[in-house]
Amino acid sequence: MSATLCPLIRGGFAHATEFKMLFDKDEQNTIRTHETREQPKIGVPGKSCETQLFFGFFFDGTRNNYEASSKSGKQNHTNIARLYDCYPGLSVPGVLPKETDWDYKPDRYSHFFRVYVPGVGTEFKQIKDSGTGLGATMGADIVKQKLPTNNGGYLATKHGKTSPLVYSKLTTDNPIDLCRYQVINCYMGRAGLINSGGASQGDKDLKEAVRTAIINKRAGGMG
Repeated sequence: MSATLCPLIRGGFAHATEFKMLFDKDEQNTIRTHETREQPKIGVPGKSCETQLFFGFFFDGTRNNYEASSKSGKQNHTNIARLYDCYPGLSVPGVLPKETDWDYKPDRYSHFFRVYVPGVGTEFKQIKDSGTGLGATMGADIVKQKLPTNNGGYLATKHGKTSPLVYSKLTTDNPIDLCRYQVINCYMGRAGLINSGGASQGDKDLKEAVRTAIINKRAGGMG
């Protein structure tokens, strides 16, 4: 067994907020070149109204949540949360506390926009998701559901808001496609999904059990 020490991190990284200390001269010139290209050309006839817009979308992983990590005091933010902190620009109001807003020369980044989305299985107030579904509340490692047989059941029950396009464009009547949505609802497969085929039919039970297991496995379940 052998081990290799990683190279030393140069001292400049200890001063990440100091532009001239963090970057050498060549890097500074490169950055300034890009800044000139990306900043609005204020006061230039014919160019002042031409602005490039920059958007950064940061989807945190399952059960990862920027605000929850901040409140824990453990400073265990994910790499996604840290990348969000590094991206300049305007934030979506209300998703994260005001103190997480970008505050370094904000006027220079009025055409930059950043969006943070908490991980599945955590609270997301803006879309009224408590993050505590039945599986999360029980701390379940396995979730069992009946194999789906109909596409559009959510529309038929009319107990929430959705779009018909979900059932016409994002899925099909193929049972594997329908089962994949069940896997997604199990925290993207973090909690294993098993399916049952419904009521017993006597001599057809074995055939239905095998069919159900194959569909479940092809959809990303536990088989």
